[in-house]
Amino acid sequence: MLRRTHWVAFASAMLVLLAAVRVASAAIISVGPYTPSTTMPFVVPIEITGAVDLIFWQFDVFYDASDVQIVTNCDPFSDPFCNFGGTGVTEGPFFGSLSPFNLFNPGFILLDSVTLAQLGQLIAVNDTFGGSLPGPSGDGVLAYIEFVTTATGTGTSPITVQNASTTSAVPEPATLALLVGGVALLGVRRRMNSRRAMSANGASRIACAVAVALGLGACDRSASDQSSSATPPKAAAAKHAIARQVPTATAKASMTPMTQPAESDRASPPWLAELLSSPDFQVRLQGLEAWAQHPGTTLDAVTYALVDPEESVRARAQEVFEEELARR
Repeated sequence: MLRRTHWVAFASAMLVLLAAVRVASAAIISVGPYTPSTTMPFVVPIEITGAVDLIFWQFDVFYDASDVQIVTNCDPFSDPFCNFGGTGVTEGPFFGSLSPFNLFNPGFILLDSVTLAQLGQLIAVNDTFGGSLPGPSGDGVLAYIEFVTTATGTGTSPITVQNASTTSAVPEPATLALLVGGVALLGVRRRMNSRRAMSANGASRIACAVAVALGLGACDRSASDQSSSATPPKAAAAKHAIARQVPTATAKASMTPMTQPAESDRASPPWLAELLSSPDFQVRLQGLEAWAQHPGTTLDAVTYALVDPEESVRARAQEVFEEELARR
């Protein structure tokens, strides 16, 4: 059932991704049909085709300034294609007919720094849709540019759109791909963690069963369960705990029979459980070494270390386990 759910989620994500690829395909901005004139200003429409939920567009216009030039001294009250800045660049109906709150920028006409003559470039013409979403879709006119021919011009030189770009409210395919990939990775990681936890529990139970079958003592997991909730000590504190709790060889030799620890006292003490539950694998390794030097009656510490996430701890636990088997 879980695998089926994963496949359904994956298929749904792929359908969304493929749909996004279809609707978010790049729209085309180009120069529309116009009729040049040598006697009066003529208007060039800038058109868009294939727009989908469009919320922003931008383009540059290149032209031959020796043949035609953009009108720069028009009257916005008498000329419908003149903006309030006095230049012949105005918003088209694709955005303008749907919202009066659009942010239209007529761009900048590049001029010679000395003569102030036009250089044949109109850059950064852009518009942001100010109406309610979704944005407009389909084909239409984005802007109008009013030109006049020069004294020696014919108006037949090419006028082209370059550096055009559009922004749609539909997520880009790359964005959806990242989202789908992130969700998939989270699912895989969760599944791997679940399997790792199940594997660790199974390995621990097998080690416990082997210890019991070989008569090596009881395998009580309560100590390890309590150790998981204990506060992990620092490495320095662990060394002091080992030195304080584990009797040295000199101290053992000086013990009288009345002071020798009983067998029941040699079970895994709380300080050892704290060491084995430390987030620092070196501290856990020190705890395992402490148990190996003074083994108890149970193999709780060894079985707990057999499923440790650190490979060096597991390897040492295996060695200690085999040594204990041979000794007993």
